[in-house]
This record gives sequence, structure tokens and C-alpha cells, in this order.
Amino acid sequence: MQIAVDGSQNPELIPDALAFDNWFIAVAESPTPSSSETARQSAKLNPLGLSAQDRLAVVAALADFKVQFDAITSQREQLAAAVNAGGQSGTIWASLRASEDNLVAATRAELAGTLSAGGLLAVSQWVLGHVKQHIVIYGELPSSSQGGK
Repeated sequence: MQIAVDGSQNPELIPDALAFDNWFIAVAESPTPSSSETARQSAKLNPLGLSAQDRLAVVAALADFKVQFDAITSQREQLAAAVNAGGQSGTIWASLRASEDNLVAATRAELAGTLSAGGLLAVSQWVLGHVKQHIVIYGELPSSSQGGK
């Protein structure tokens, strides 16, 4: 498959929402994480240098994100099973994608409202400066997804 955008070469062409989506998925743990999940999440948050209060706010927001994201993922899996069984998918795929986009936007807004200015800056700089460089988009990039917010 053709590479449409390589974030290591052109991070400015990776949509901000996609970078946040990827980071949220990678860092989020359940509301009651195991000790290994907590350690994994801590390792991913340590490079940001967040204050204790900001770290707690990120962990809480991402726990909420994970619960909702897991519900969307479950719906996707059910839809895939129905499609494989000969069912009709209609606009459900687009609806689930929109639900995920709305969840990412809501989680970003929650972080903007709960983090200190320094904490929000640290998260934004990490996602936009580090995460984007590790994303590769395959296929053709839709014209509405050209970089930025």
C-alpha cells in the first residue's frame, strides 16, 4: 500500500486530531488498572514532566476515554461480525468514526479545562511534536484531513 503521509518526513501533514487519537489510545488505561498497566502508563507519561495534579487529571481523563473508546471498539467488532454474516452496514461505520472523533475532541476539551497551562502545553507539545513523527498514513489522504487542527 502506498504511503500518503510519513510523519517522520512531514509531521505538519498529520492531522492534530489523529495524533491525539493515537496518543490517547496508547496511554489510556482502565479506571481500575493493574499494577503493570499503571507502570506502563507512568512510563508513557514520565517524559512529559507533568505535575502530580496534572498527571492525575490526565490519568482520569484517559480512563474515561478508554471506557468510551472500548464501547466504540465493541460496536465496531459487532458491526464487522454482522457484515461478515451478510448484514448491511449502511452508515454505521461513518457513525462510529464520528463517535470516535467526538470522543477525541471531548477528551481534548476536558484536558484543556482541567490541566494547568504548563500541563496542557506539555501534553500538546508532546503529542504534536513527538507523536506526529511516528504516524504513517497509508492510501490517499482525504483533502479534508490536510494537516492542522
